[in-house]
This record gives sequence, structure tokens and C-alpha cells, in this order.
Amino acid sequence: GMSGYIQGIPDFLKGYLHGISAANKHKKGRL
Repeated sequence: GMSGYIQGIPDFLKGYLHGISAANKHKKGRL
């Protein structure tokens, strides 16, 4: 499932993706 897929992602990549999602939320908040 999705949880198993996420567990397979290295921590640095998870942090990278988290940064992207945070940036997208920030952009939407400013619009």
C-alpha cells in the first residue's frame, strides 16, 4: 500500500517532498 511505498523513500527525499508541499501551501496562501 501507500504506507509501504512511503517507508521505502529515503528520509532526505521525504524532507525534499515535504519542502515542496510546504512551498505549495505557502504559494496558495499568498494568492
